[in-house]
Amino acid sequence: MAAVAKPGFMAQLTNAAKRFVFRASGFNQMGLYHDDCLYENSDVQEALNRLPQPIMNDRNFRMQRALHLSLTKKILPKEEWISYEEWNKK
Repeated sequence: MAAVAKPGFMAQLTNAAKRFVFRASGFNQMGLYHDDCLYENSDVQEALNRLPQPIMNDRNFRMQRALHLSLTKKILPKEEWISYEEWNKK
């Protein structure tokens, strides 16, 4: 059985930096995933057009909810925040 190598110091540091940026951005407090915040150039528009309708509806709901929260200067309740693992998986 092969031994599994532990992540090195730089990998752990990179992961910690990613988590810090994730928490500092505040997008998780509005229920947005990373892909919801992409700049919509022609390539991204084409990818969005190819999404199944239920996924597109979910994305539109998250965008509208985030816009409403931003306009009213509120955030979601803590139970509805996106976790780092969810955000990284999507």
